[in-house]
Amino acid sequence: MRNFLPDNSGSQDITLRMTNPAIVIVPGAWHKPQHYHYVVDGLRTLGYEAEAVDLPSIDSNPPHSTWENDAEEIRRVIMRHLDVGRNVITVAHSFGGVAMSEAVKDLGQEKREKQGLKASVLHLVYMCAMALPKGQSYVGQMTPTTPEEEEMDKQRKELQEKHSGVQVRPVRCLFSFFLKKSIFSSDLKSLTIIP
Repeated sequence: MRNFLPDNSGSQDITLRMTNPAIVIVPGAWHKPQHYHYVVDGLRTLGYEAEAVDLPSIDSNPPHSTWENDAEEIRRVIMRHLDVGRNVITVAHSFGGVAMSEAVKDLGQEKREKQGLKASVLHLVYMCAMALPKGQSYVGQMTPTTPEEEEMDKQRKELQEKHSGVQVRPVRCLFSFFLKKSIFSSDLKSLTIIP
């Protein structure tokens, strides 16, 4: 896996990286580690060991029929940190939430402590991503099922009509505080609403 991080070899920096949890970023569909280099570099500057996972399904030919290989690769990256005693926070973007949810099974603090292991996955961050309920599919999550979701879908469609076909996407951005650059595009092909 290629690492897109600056070489900060100062002893204080190494100490911070060993005490801070590692941040493992799981890209969304069609994304590669280099798409997250600003986030990874920013986290490195703050003293965190950070990397984005190179998912095997991206650009695979023929395409993978499941996301199982992605989950295995995510788990391999996480385990590399846990095996040296470093806690992990995983951050999934978009479709990466599906594979991340599978990859972290049984790596939480309670289960790991019961096994006599100290390092664990401390937090899961779903950045514009979803955690699927058991038995649910990704496509099934895209269909409004509750009155609140139906109302949001109705408002989205009304805004789209009002703004002549501009795509309106509701977003809950959990990660913008790591970025020094604006998360908004200057092109007006889409309007992003952060509730």
